[in-house]
Amino acid sequence: MKIRWPVAIIVSIICIVVFLVGIRMYDNYTIYTPLEKILDNHSSIEQYEHTKQGEFHTISLTLDNSVDLHEVHEEIDLELSKLLGENFKVIYSRRLPKDDHLFDLYWRVELALEDMAKNGSYLQTIKYLDELFKDEGKYFLKFNRNWLYYGWDVKGYEYNNIVYVGEEGTDGS
Repeated sequence: MKIRWPVAIIVSIICIVVFLVGIRMYDNYTIYTPLEKILDNHSSIEQYEHTKQGEFHTISLTLDNSVDLHEVHEEIDLELSKLLGENFKVIYSRRLPKDDHLFDLYWRVELALEDMAKNGSYLQTIKYLDELFKDEGKYFLKFNRNWLYYGWDVKGYEYNNIVYVGEEGTDGS
């Protein structure tokens, strides 16, 4: 039986495409399955989103408001670093409060911290937060290595969060 060259080329192209799709599926299986296993094992994680750009992974986590964020973040980062090396960034967040006053307070704090990040006005931000929380309750703002921990307790509602602020000498972007 004589095979014509156009048929051979088409069959070769199909084989190459199937091979490349198979490699891509294997890559996804080997990375995402252990990652999902790690994230699913933490009862404190309400939902997560994972994106991959080249070899770099960005993982967004929404955590339960009742967990100790400091403890959870170190534990999750350690597990992810074993799996992904240094090629990842985790963005931690919390559910937003449903009360309108607390929601407004949340956004005022977020805007103040964003302004602090842009302008480097740490003392001005502290004064603003002192004034904002004067009649509300208490808040905290703490730097630890490349992370900013912040939160507040108002009328029995505790909110805390953690933000990656970058390596020393960078803006964190």
